[in-house]
Order: sequence, then structure tokens, then C-alpha cells
Amino acid sequence: MKSNFQAIIATYSSLETLVLATANHNLKSDLAKGEDIHKKAACAIFGLAPIDVREKHRRFAKSENYHQLYSPDFSKTGELQLPLTPTHCACCLRPLALGCKCYEG
Repeated sequence: MKSNFQAIIATYSSLETLVLATANHNLKSDLAKGEDIHKKAACAIFGLAPIDVREKHRRFAKSENYHQLYSPDFSKTGELQLPLTPTHCACCLRPLALGCKCYEG
């Protein structure tokens, strides 16, 4: 007898990403194209080109994405907010507003 059900294997993190992308029209389009939404967020947060994003940047951006996903503001807007200009130092990951001494000699 043929079943009407299909088994889906997914991690909790991938399900969260799907929920995040489904709630955001732009991210839904990116996900459909197979783009990495955490890498996209890292580009915005650190002002990097996609080729320059390292694992530490992606991990930081992923954390920021989930922070937004579980915030009360997200439930109101349903939108993931990516910065228009860099907000954090790509070297030390500190907020630019706090200053960065990475390049001072």
C-alpha cells in the first residue's frame, strides 16, 4: 500500500532558518535560490563581500538573525532587519560604535 506521507530529515537549525525565511519575502526568495541567508547577513553586518565572509562572521550573523527571530519586534514586523551600513568590526567582531583598535599600530 502506498503512503501519502513523506519523511523529512532536517535539523532544528534548518527548520528555524526556514521559518525565518518564510516570514520574510526577500529571504524567502534568497532561500529559493539556494543562497545562504546567514552569509548575506554577515556581509551586511561586517561590510564584507561574500567571498570574504569567514566562519566566525557567519556564526555571529546567524546568532544575530536568531536573536531577531525570537525578539518581540520580529513578531510585530515579521521582517529580518539587515543593516544598510556595517555595524561591527570584521576583525574583532566588536560593535563599531564602541570603537575598534584592531588596526591601530
